[in-house]
Amino acid sequence: MWNRLSRTEKEQSDLITEKEWVKDLVNVGKHYLLGKILQCKVVNMEAMKNVFQKIWKLSLELHIKEVGDKLFVFLFYDK
Repeated sequence: MWNRLSRTEKEQSDLITEKEWVKDLVNVGKHYLLGKILQCKVVNMEAMKNVFQKIWKLSLELHIKEVGDKLFVFLFYDK
């Protein structure tokens, strides 16, 4: 399924970051998704992890790393 997901040429050129954490994610054998939570409440990391694990029907554990103000990297592992 993951091999069908890709960014358009415009989307690739629009991705700009100077954050060091991005370099740590490249070539580590994982798939990742960057997301921002848009609610005002404090984010419960464990609840968020459990909800996304169930919604996405993941067979392997989902890891979530906070990398900014309500900005998260969701790490998925291959089977």
